[in-house]
Amino acid sequence: HVYTGVAYYQMGRVKEALQELDRASQLDEKDPLPHFMASIIYNDRLLPALAIESSRRALQLLPNLKSLNQLANDKQGYTNLGQAFSAFGMEEWAQHYAQDSYYPFWAGSHLFLADRYPGFFNKNSELFQGFLADPTTFGSSNRFQTLLPKPINNFSASFRATDIHDTGHGTSPNVQVSGFGNAVVPFAYFADHEQFNLKFRDGPYDQKTTTLAFGIAPRQDFGMFLFADQGHVKSEANAATYALDDNLRSNRADIGLHYKFSPDSQLWFKAGEFSSQDDIKGILNGAPIVSDVKVRQPEWGLRHTFATGNGHEVTWGAEQGQRRTSSDFFDNSLAPLAVFYLNYDYNERSFDAYVSDRWQVRPGFLVQGDLFYQHHRRKATYNDNVIPFPFLSTYSQESHSQTRFNPRLGMAYQFDQGPQVRLAYQRWLRPSLFSSLGPVATAGIPLEDRLVMRGGELDRLRGQLEWEYSNKSFVAAYFDFKKVDNNRFSMTPFALNELESLEKLRPRRFGSLATDDMLEFYNTPEYDGGRIKSGGISVNHLLTDQWGLFGRYVATSSRNTGSTFSGNRVPYLPRNTFALGATWVEPSGWFFIGRMVHRSSRYKDEANMTELVPGWSGAFDLHWQSKDRMWLFRLSADNAFDKNNPTQYTSEINIRF
Repeated sequence: HVYTGVAYYQMGRVKEALQELDRASQLDEKDPLPHFMASIIYNDRLLPALAIESSRRALQLLPNLKSLNQLANDKQGYTNLGQAFSAFGMEEWAQHYAQDSYYPFWAGSHLFLADRYPGFFNKNSELFQGFLADPTTFGSSNRFQTLLPKPINNFSASFRATDIHDTGHGTSPNVQVSGFGNAVVPFAYFADHEQFNLKFRDGPYDQKTTTLAFGIAPRQDFGMFLFADQGHVKSEANAATYALDDNLRSNRADIGLHYKFSPDSQLWFKAGEFSSQDDIKGILNGAPIVSDVKVRQPEWGLRHTFATGNGHEVTWGAEQGQRRTSSDFFDNSLAPLAVFYLNYDYNERSFDAYVSDRWQVRPGFLVQGDLFYQHHRRKATYNDNVIPFPFLSTYSQESHSQTRFNPRLGMAYQFDQGPQVRLAYQRWLRPSLFSSLGPVATAGIPLEDRLVMRGGELDRLRGQLEWEYSNKSFVAAYFDFKKVDNNRFSMTPFALNELESLEKLRPRRFGSLATDDMLEFYNTPEYDGGRIKSGGISVNHLLTDQWGLFGRYVATSSRNTGSTFSGNRVPYLPRNTFALGATWVEPSGWFFIGRMVHRSSRYKDEANMTELVPGWSGAFDLHWQSKDRMWLFRLSADNAFDKNNPTQYTSEINIRF
């Protein structure tokens, strides 16, 4: 009956598909698979309240699960049980279900969590782990879920227009093709090209990005993927003290392989390299300058995960990364008499080896213990030259090396008909890697990757309570203590980076506003280190079958522990943050989510010289898609009522077939 239901759904006969899945669940009351599939169908039809009921039943039956590998995955992990709650913007509830149903051999677990985590290290780690678990996920349908893999070819094109109040405006066209086939062997392909054509008040900004991916599974026990992207940014920045032209090129390529000794014993390998070159020319403070910054970063990782059959899932692996940044800066203010030339060379290398054991002691009780051997070495050299006067030149260097064993310990305990408690202790030395194949969460608590720089150290204790106290309500509360030492050097390369301000222009899925952690930065802020204490509470409530509500409050105390600004507050961390949001879903194709955030006073810099004004900031997304999913329209606003950032409005049209 399950596969008959799949066939009906792929033919568009939704009612018959759900009837067959219901019959399957009656014939085998312990099988969670029919409920998994029903949840996917209800989500696909914008009926999240019914999807939640099916997800809840599937989670209750999860200990009887045989395999989820037959389900079709997409790049967002749409088939995950947490998707039903995410569609309503109830992210804490969604992550509760995603972590409780986490299965390391299933791509749907990794890909869904990648879409939840706000930090790039955790996000990229889960994303690549998902691609390794299922290399054919690139080719999923761009309109309807197929439940099981089905040959398909997709095309989509979109056009976005944005206006940033009194700052800039522009457009962004995008074209994407993808597909899946299995006539000979299962394979998938993906190609995407996107352009940003923006005009800011101080100059134009043009970006082109091309992404290619290919995955193949020639045998049931072997699969591989290839991933590559290329970016080119040209921009101008003009003001009273500078007039600069920036030309940035970047390239990345990755290959991943997996081998299955058995369904619950898999070996993964990934290798890749990133490179970029940033050329800047112009006038800075009246002086003609030229800057060239080159970055090269190769990395590799190996992981083996296996289940022992007595509740243990053991993972071991190793990974290494090396990053070299070379910066040349020329000041021609006295040319031709003299040229000031600053050369900065920054080398960092890391090697990690680890073993992890996730032990399901019994249903509702999980214990996890990890031990990482971590080595990180950095060296920076500075050459300050005056050409042609070598006697005026200076040379200096800094270095830092550390080797240590870092443990992570955690547990998750579910009280009968009551709350669940998670507790984790994490010690982490952030490696010179874009991502990791190792575990990035401890008993369902992800690493704090947003406040720790490469080579920085984290010492953390976090406890949280999660309680689904009714079929319509969920509450989560936590305390979090972090000690961060970023082990900073005295100088960083000269570079311009506007990518943070463009992040909101990316396409957004339904409910993505609710995944934001309410912090106002994307890259780790510059600070030496600090002690950060925080506590928070979140409430998710299903008001009706079409309305969902969420609220959050976070209290934070931070103190800089560096030598220069000791006692100052850590940048961007307000003492009090409060958020309220609502989501409305209409099965005919409408979707709305709105959120208001209030932040108390905080500082933009480590010196605490630039204070950000306390107040509200609002955002909303309004989507409509046609019944056949061919057309999708979106209107959104960000930073509404914000006293520190200009309001940004975006409109978008998509065609998909």
